[in-house]
Amino acid sequence: MRILLIPAKYNYPKPEPDASGFGQGMPYIAGALKAAGHEVFGLNLNYRWCYGSAPLTLEKLIREKIKECRPGLIGLGGLAPDYIFLRDAVFFCRQIAPEIPIVCGGSIITYDSSFIMNQLGPDYGIVGEGELAIVKLAERLESGGGLNDVPSLVYKKNEELVSNPVQYVEDVDTLPLPEYDIFDIETYLSLNNQTNNYLAHTRKFPRILPISIARSCPFKCTFCCHDMTAEYRVRSMDNVMKEAAYFYEKYRFNILYVHDEYFTNRNGKKISEFCRKVKQLKKEIGSDFDWGCYMRINDFERPLLTEMEDAGCKHIGVGFESASNRVLKSMKKGTDRKGVSPA
Repeated sequence: MRILLIPAKYNYPKPEPDASGFGQGMPYIAGALKAAGHEVFGLNLNYRWCYGSAPLTLEKLIREKIKECRPGLIGLGGLAPDYIFLRDAVFFCRQIAPEIPIVCGGSIITYDSSFIMNQLGPDYGIVGEGELAIVKLAERLESGGGLNDVPSLVYKKNEELVSNPVQYVEDVDTLPLPEYDIFDIETYLSLNNQTNNYLAHTRKFPRILPISIARSCPFKCTFCCHDMTAEYRVRSMDNVMKEAAYFYEKYRFNILYVHDEYFTNRNGKKISEFCRKVKQLKKEIGSDFDWGCYMRINDFERPLLTEMEDAGCKHIGVGFESASNRVLKSMKKGTDRKGVSPA
């Protein structure tokens, strides 16, 4: 099947490019579909100027892409702030090619599937991680089979919304590598020096590549979406380094941005292994790239920070959330103000 994937434009409906980040959700979906033998196309408005207006540009490019690719399925997705983009994208797809089914995923569906499915009106929704579901859905749409065993799928049957049991990827090492090329990653990399992203400040010509080491989070902070999602799962460091080596050869990044909600893993063994492996990788590929991550404030220890610095860590993001112990406790954050300041 030919499938068109359209990630949300982060600053829609503003016309200017937004290179503040490169989402990995759609690239992972594309990678899974390609590995299953499907032909996948991408349409990403984030890194181009939308001359005239963003909605007009979106309509024009969707029309051109559908004519070019002749897809059998269109995939959309995003977060709650992407509602306006998704609303317009669904509308334009319906106007241009009403016969092509639309599937929508991401957090906007995951956390309120009934409301969003009725408001946006896609044919299908996917709750949680999409790799297993999208591959199965594409297979069933091609074969004409039933949808009752497509995991994590939300759809209408006899005018009633049906929600299939949610399934997550158990072994994240088994996932195919994300597919970045179809989402215009080279333009994104070239725009990294025109962003306020604090990760970009260590290089004159930064090329920032994201890499996910784990999925979900073991904590249940009351303000966070992870309270409703899958268990925390970690990739093996050998698998992570294999991906880093592959994409270094492909894109020559000079800053690696590590995504992991619990990188330190309490005892620091995971991050220490990462530091050892990344130093070894740098020698093997002949590169001295920087890297950054995020950590919990109560996991900061001088020996660990020294080890990270020695391995090339230049940036650490920290979520303080509040200076009030009462508020931190109510959030179930698991931290207190002592970690921020001895005073």
